[in-house]
Amino acid sequence: MQYKNATRMQHSTSTHPPTHTHPSTYTHPQYTHSPTQTQIRMGFSRVESQLDDVKLDCPHAPELFAKYKQQATVEQWLLADG
Repeated sequence: MQYKNATRMQHSTSTHPPTHTHPSTYTHPQYTHSPTQTQIRMGFSRVESQLDDVKLDCPHAPELFAKYKQQATVEQWLLADG
């Protein structure tokens, strides 16, 4: 009986599009400011310092990191060193 109720409930809500993120996530004050250049640089630096460990689980991690770092530099999210 519980299974039938769960199935009925699933069908009754299936007409609405799935929402994976609560709408208030985008309006919450925590998310209204962009990260600073310092925060972005520190984030990339932290990931880069852990690449040797990460590549044990994901062998392509260094190549992926280089690709994302280059993209961030080209799009000026991450300022070039120098």
